[in-house]
Amino acid sequence: QGRATQYQRQVCCATRTMLSPLSKNIPSIRQKRTTTTEKAPAKNSPNQLGKGSSKLGAKAGSSSTKKHATVRAEPLEVSAFSVQSYTPPIYPKSDVEEMFLYEALRKSFMFSSLSQQEMFTTIYPLIDSMEKVHFNKGDTIIQQGATNCNYCYVIFEGSCSVIIDGNVLGSDSSLGRGDCFGELALLYSSPRAATVKTCDDVEIFRLDQMSFRHACQFHVESHLEKKRHRLENVPFLAELSDSDKRKAISAMTLRNFKQGDRLMSKGEEANLFWILDEGKLKIHDLETTESGHLSDIVLDPGDYFGQTALVSGRPLAGNVTAITDGSAFLIDKDHFVDAVGNLDQARERGLTRKLLEAVRIVKNSMFASETLDALVKLIRDESFAEGDVIMEKGQDTEAALYFLRDGSLRLVSTQKKEVLLHDVGIFGEDMLLLDARRGRNGPDLPTRMKASCTVTATTNIAVSILKLQDCRRVINTLELGRAPHLDSIIHTNLKVNMSNLTKQSMLGEGQFGQVWLVTRTTSAGKERVYALKVQSKADLLRRHQAEGAARERDIMAQFYSPFVTKLIASFQDA
Repeated sequence: QGRATQYQRQVCCATRTMLSPLSKNIPSIRQKRTTTTEKAPAKNSPNQLGKGSSKLGAKAGSSSTKKHATVRAEPLEVSAFSVQSYTPPIYPKSDVEEMFLYEALRKSFMFSSLSQQEMFTTIYPLIDSMEKVHFNKGDTIIQQGATNCNYCYVIFEGSCSVIIDGNVLGSDSSLGRGDCFGELALLYSSPRAATVKTCDDVEIFRLDQMSFRHACQFHVESHLEKKRHRLENVPFLAELSDSDKRKAISAMTLRNFKQGDRLMSKGEEANLFWILDEGKLKIHDLETTESGHLSDIVLDPGDYFGQTALVSGRPLAGNVTAITDGSAFLIDKDHFVDAVGNLDQARERGLTRKLLEAVRIVKNSMFASETLDALVKLIRDESFAEGDVIMEKGQDTEAALYFLRDGSLRLVSTQKKEVLLHDVGIFGEDMLLLDARRGRNGPDLPTRMKASCTVTATTNIAVSILKLQDCRRVINTLELGRAPHLDSIIHTNLKVNMSNLTKQSMLGEGQFGQVWLVTRTTSAGKERVYALKVQSKADLLRRHQAEGAARERDIMAQFYSPFVTKLIASFQDA
């Protein structure tokens, strides 16, 4: 809730209308947060930086007596759980200070590769969290070799000297207005490479590690969400299964471009699929055999081109040039094939999964997404010629679920009821309940049964088949068609609830939660000890881990072994 409030405050700040005191021609930084197509603040504005940024690393390496050492250090031990629960501070600033910090940070090596829109969504939360501090002349801001330094600094007023092993670097190596130093402290807990002392009274903005990590986590999550949004708005990729979509997203990379850049040339072999994220592009110099030249095609955010790269690799029929600065998500054909496989087959899997989800007994079983994907992989395609009998009433047949994909067939039931299916249909659903009806299953039990109807192909047909024998490899076929009833599985101790558990100490903290040592006093006065695992529901949903957590609970609930920790109970506090 605290994190959501923080972002609400940032959004409110982003939508405020403020008049810039700098110039009528320079809009307020806060206004520009919501205008992603405008240019960055003008370089000739009154608060223009003096000497650039991030000079400390270069200065440290410029010493005549020392070579610049390679930075090798342990990364910060900051868990996702602690970052998620952290609320960054907000320090009010004037428009002049905000514009100054924007210019300083965007020149830092950590942010120089971000697109303009990413600049707005990433840098401004950091600017909000930067604290303005004052140092007197002669104060030491950073001590060489110190390991407890948790800040990155940007000089606003004044200057500083850089000292390495007691030697003051030359005047050309001094730090002044707009210089940024200490960035590695945000990434690593490494000893400081140099001492930084003030030459006069100095005003400095500083950013702490946790606020930086908080902004980075939000940036990564929003970047993944943006990828998913762009991919799902491409019709032929929206048909992929959730599993294949995640794989395709992992193959997407962001590329920035400048106005006038030629992104693809006419006749060039297509091996990249482009989804425009920011800016405008045009496809030009198109030709047809009938009418000669075609008008240019202008592409806006969300539009795409190069889809032949994922299918045939046929050369592009025109040139693609950037009308404005912007960015696009790229999917390389080879990476896509490695991750997802053949596009047509992937789309077929997506359609098959949708059909599988529509089957009554599958829907009632409430399978996890990964379980459905595993079942889809077991489905096999088969063809029948016109007049072929797929199964005959009263005769032994393999228990299986059938999906009609193309063609027509006739079903005649035991009541001599006739049903015609065309192009898309499902039959054989009840045959998958063979194990559930007889109350036992196993790899050696027969899966043949008497057919309850006759199915004949009236045209050449294509079907997909999911056999009961294969289902046994993935699911408990005894429970097929029934939702799991945890109350009958969990060793629920009604005397154990959240209200009578006392936290003693934290046993551990990981990426997805915490484990606490807790105790409960029984009615006989004895103290019982338990381990309590705590997870944030919002975090699980955001990371698409909710189903995994539920599966973990369900599996642990079924264990009766002295070698596996017994699940006593599970709770929700909201």
